[in-house]
Amino acid sequence: MKIDLNKPIKIDLEKLKQLFRGRSRIILVGLMLALAVGLAVFFIFYKSRENNQPTVPVSPGASEKTPSVLPEIRRSDTAGQPPETAIDQFRDPFAGPMALKGIMRGGAEDMAIIVVGDSAFVAEKGSLVADIWTVTEIDSTSVTLTAGEKKMKLEFGGRSKSETVKSESTQGVQKSENSETENRAEGMVLQGDENSAKIGQ
Repeated sequence: MKIDLNKPIKIDLEKLKQLFRGRSRIILVGLMLALAVGLAVFFIFYKSRENNQPTVPVSPGASEKTPSVLPEIRRSDTAGQPPETAIDQFRDPFAGPMALKGIMRGGAEDMAIIVVGDSAFVAEKGSLVADIWTVTEIDSTSVTLTAGEKKMKLEFGGRSKSETVKSESTQGVQKSENSETENRAEGMVLQGDENSAKIGQ
């Protein structure tokens, strides 16, 4: 059978009207389904076209601009104290016992958390603690601090060891390990060369 495309199509309007009258609900539901399928296909292609767009490459400098949250170098717990007490405690670094609370190793620098009185310091090698002590060494269990000719090694549990370094001009570098300090929650016990004193008990 051969179809002639040039022949006009005849539509009988009466037959169409009868078809719509008897099945109007079915035709209406069919049109709604066709519209829903058409919208779904459109959104699927629209979303896939959005995903296929080339992404903007991230420049190497963008990662350098991201902020990093670093710990505060010095924190103080002076809330609820009168202002005079808080200021006096900052001026006197020996107002309370010095204690090692934590060591963070790895990354660029090792860091130690040292508590002096009501202040906590996050210190790395070369930084000042309580404006007097300089951190000279951080290892896995202890931190070594120096202040002039004095040297102190803080360990976990409140233990510390003090040394006095004599000047090089007189007899070379000599260390006297005659004074050992042990800090506890009750106070600080000092044992020196000639005398021993109890403080804070």
